[in-house]
Amino acid sequence: MPAAVATAAAPGLDDGNRVFEHWCLPCHAAGPGHPGTNRLAERLGTENSVLLDRENLNEAYVQTVVRNGFQMMPPFRPTEISDRELEALATFVVSGGGRRTAQGAKL
Repeated sequence: MPAAVATAAAPGLDDGNRVFEHWCLPCHAAGPGHPGTNRLAERLGTENSVLLDRENLNEAYVQTVVRNGFQMMPPFRPTEISDRELEALATFVVSGGGRRTAQGAKL
């Protein structure tokens, strides 16, 4: 039954995935050559460097960092990522791309 619930929630994750692929993936994809992932690996270790693998993020933090920027990451204006898209993106990231619920339980 939990899988059916996760499937029903997928439309919101689709929006978040679209935003993630367009704006985040160029810097935060797994593997070498991605400056966001490399920087997080330097600061937090490789186990916390890939955003979708992290289990210590919450939606408010993701929204704040995306909107305001943090260290080397630039801020994204509402004309780039709307508030609605930002909410969907935060849900997508915190869920590990749909592998966990927003509360962190694995699906």
